Amino acid sequence: MKEETWVEIMNWLNSNSGAIGALSAVVLTIITAVYVFLTGWLAKESQAMRLAMLQPELAVYLCSAEGAPLFLLLRIENIGSGPAYRLRFGTDRPFRTENGMDLRELGIFRKGLSFLAPKQRIEHFLGVIGKLDQLIKVPLKVSVEYRDVLGKSHTRDFVLDFGEFENITTLGTPPLHEIATAAKKIQENIHHWATGSSKLQVLTESLSAHRHHLNAQSLARRLERLAPEQLEEIKQAIADKEKASASEDNKNGVTSVG
Repeated sequence: MKEETWVEIMNWLNSNSGAIGALSAVVLTIITAVYVFLTGWLAKESQAMRLAMLQPELAVYLCSAEGAPLFLLLRIENIGSGPAYRLRFGTDRPFRTENGMDLRELGIFRKGLSFLAPKQRIEHFLGVIGKLDQLIKVPLKVSVEYRDVLGKSHTRDFVLDFGEFENITTLGTPPLHEIATAAKKIQENIHHWATGSSKLQVLTESLSAHRHHLNAQSLARRLERLAPEQLEEIKQAIADKEKASASEDNKNGVTSVG
């Protein structure tokens, strides 16, 4: 750039220094205002996040019992990340469970709960799915009032629609049942190994003779369970059959050797 151009720029800046200073002050003020606004917004967001981490969130819903899908449970759970205090429960109408108890007579409905930790839940058996025809027609509303760690009161209403579980079916065996069955088999095997009751049996007779003995033992056990009158009838039938067989042999000229 030529020297004359630099001189012209410097002269222009010197002649307009006041305006340039004022404009710089305005831009700096705007930048400062934006910075203050963003700082305040970030502070509020940070505070809201900290408060959210302390907020409880109650959930009341229906669920099937684990391991018994046909058993319907009422589950009260704190799904939030903060504890809940001074919980109070209520229903819009009377409701009797499978065992005949009114839901409002339960301790949590009569006295409430003083504390419910995060992720903690309480379950109560309501009945068997398929026997709640009355509740399928009219849903049940449960109201919950509780306080957070700052003492702020919260109220929630939950509608329990039993029709959602109508015609429910299950596939396969519940995992808990499979585990229990497998554990029982393992225990039986260990017992057999320890007592030696699972040792191999060695036959000293032919397989046909062994089966004949097993059938005879089974028949003897069945005869022992019969009444005396039935045994006499069987003996008489055998005697009649032997007489008939002997008579037939005599007709045919067959002589039995004693």
